[in-house]
Amino acid sequence: MLYDTFSGRGLSNKCVVNSGGKDAHLICQAMLPLNNRLGLHMRAAAELVKTASKYHCQIRVACGPHIANGKSLLALLALGVSCGMNVSLIADGDDALQALDAIKQLIENRFSYIGRF
Repeated sequence: MLYDTFSGRGLSNKCVVNSGGKDAHLICQAMLPLNNRLGLHMRAAAELVKTASKYHCQIRVACGPHIANGKSLLALLALGVSCGMNVSLIADGDDALQALDAIKQLIENRFSYIGRF
């Protein structure tokens, strides 16, 4: 079953319930632009990892053909995301919707750096 979720400025947001027997779980995806002036630099990536690590679900961040573990600082930095590039967030697990909502909010708020850079 597919759900349109989230409100906000993201380009697309979808959730699907994977009902594979007793291991049913939620998979959510959101695509949005990264408008932080400095891109996904060390501090921004660390904030994303800190937020993602609060949740039990798997979180992946994709930019172009590259996919990174959203809980790995080095993997996120290796993506080389610059300002204005679109990123896809994919969360897979029971708390996927909450995790994506928190990460989307972090990105939309430019990693809480509004007015600092």
